Amino acid sequence: MLTNVWARAPYGHAGQWPSLAIVATPPDKRPTKFSLDLAGLYDLKDVGVPIREASGAYLQDANKPGFGVTGHPFLAELGKEAPLVIEYLKTL
Repeated sequence: MLTNVWARAPYGHAGQWPSLAIVATPPDKRPTKFSLDLAGLYDLKDVGVPIREASGAYLQDANKPGFGVTGHPFLAELGKEAPLVIEYLKTL
Protein backbone atom coordinates (compact mmCIF):
# COMPACT_ATOMS: atom_id res chain seq x y z
CA MET A 1 0.00 0.00 0.00
CA LEU A 2 1.42 3.39 -0.97
CA THR A 3 -0.93 5.58 1.06
CA ASN A 4 1.24 8.00 3.05
CA VAL A 5 4.40 6.34 1.71
CA TRP A 6 6.15 9.69 2.11
CA ALA A 7 5.81 9.35 5.92
CA ARG A 8 6.97 5.74 6.30
CA ALA A 9 10.77 5.99 6.21
CA PRO A 10 13.12 4.28 6.61
CA TYR A 11 12.20 2.08 3.66
CA GLY A 12 12.95 -1.55 2.86
CA HIS A 13 12.38 -4.80 4.69
CA ALA A 14 15.15 -3.97 7.16
CA GLY A 15 15.08 -0.17 7.01
CA GLN A 16 18.08 -0.21 4.70
CA TRP A 17 17.03 2.87 2.72
CA PRO A 18 16.56 6.01 4.81
CA SER A 19 14.86 8.00 2.05
CA LEU A 20 13.15 7.70 -1.31
CA ALA A 21 16.06 9.66 -2.79
CA ILE A 22 18.36 6.77 -1.82
CA VAL A 23 15.93 4.21 -3.23
CA ALA A 24 16.16 6.23 -6.48
CA THR A 25 19.96 5.94 -6.43
CA PRO A 26 21.52 3.12 -8.47
CA PRO A 27 22.05 0.13 -6.14
CA ASP A 28 25.84 0.14 -6.53
CA LYS A 29 25.96 3.81 -5.44
CA ARG A 30 23.74 3.53 -2.34
CA PRO A 31 25.41 4.06 1.05
CA THR A 32 26.18 0.81 2.84
CA LYS A 33 26.90 2.08 6.33
CA PHE A 34 25.19 5.07 7.91
CA SER A 35 23.57 6.36 11.07
CA LEU A 36 20.02 7.59 11.43
CA ASP A 37 18.71 9.92 14.07
CA LEU A 38 15.15 8.61 14.21
CA ALA A 39 14.14 11.42 16.56
CA GLY A 40 15.44 14.06 14.13
CA LEU A 41 13.46 16.20 11.71
CA TYR A 42 11.95 14.40 8.72
CA ASP A 43 13.66 15.28 5.44
CA LEU A 44 10.86 16.47 3.17
CA LYS A 45 13.15 17.10 0.20
CA ASP A 46 14.61 13.57 0.04
CA VAL A 47 11.47 12.11 1.65
CA GLY A 48 12.80 10.21 4.59
CA VAL A 49 15.01 10.11 7.64
CA PRO A 50 18.21 12.11 7.25
CA ILE A 51 21.58 10.40 7.49
CA ARG A 52 23.62 11.93 10.27
CA GLU A 53 26.11 11.12 12.92
CA ALA A 54 24.49 11.42 16.33
CA SER A 55 24.89 9.75 19.68
CA GLY A 56 22.21 7.14 20.16
CA ALA A 57 21.55 7.00 16.43
CA TYR A 58 20.48 3.84 14.67
CA LEU A 59 23.41 2.33 12.74
CA GLN A 60 22.61 0.61 9.43
CA ASP A 61 25.30 -1.74 8.14
CA ALA A 62 24.59 -3.37 4.76
CA ASN A 63 27.41 -5.85 5.36
CA LYS A 64 25.23 -7.72 7.86
CA PRO A 65 23.19 -10.57 6.37
CA GLY A 66 19.67 -9.42 5.51
CA PHE A 67 20.54 -5.71 5.49
CA GLY A 68 21.81 -5.34 1.92
CA VAL A 69 20.98 -2.20 -0.04
CA THR A 70 21.22 -3.48 -3.61
CA GLY A 71 17.69 -4.79 -4.10
CA HIS A 72 14.67 -3.15 -5.72
CA PRO A 73 16.41 -1.08 -8.43
CA PHE A 74 13.13 -0.10 -10.13
CA LEU A 75 12.99 3.55 -9.06
CA ALA A 76 16.69 4.02 -9.82
CA GLU A 77 16.16 2.59 -13.30
CA LEU A 78 13.85 5.50 -14.12
CA GLY A 79 16.86 7.81 -14.30
CA LYS A 80 15.82 11.43 -14.77
CA GLU A 81 12.17 10.48 -14.25
CA ALA A 82 12.76 9.23 -10.68
CA PRO A 83 12.39 12.69 -9.05
CA LEU A 84 9.03 13.06 -10.78
CA VAL A 85 7.85 9.75 -9.33
CA ILE A 86 9.05 10.83 -5.88
CA GLU A 87 7.07 14.06 -6.23
CA TYR A 88 4.02 11.98 -7.11
CA LEU A 89 4.53 9.69 -4.11
CA LYS A 90 4.46 12.77 -1.87
CA THR A 91 0.84 13.29 -2.89
CA LEU A 92 -0.44 9.87 -1.84
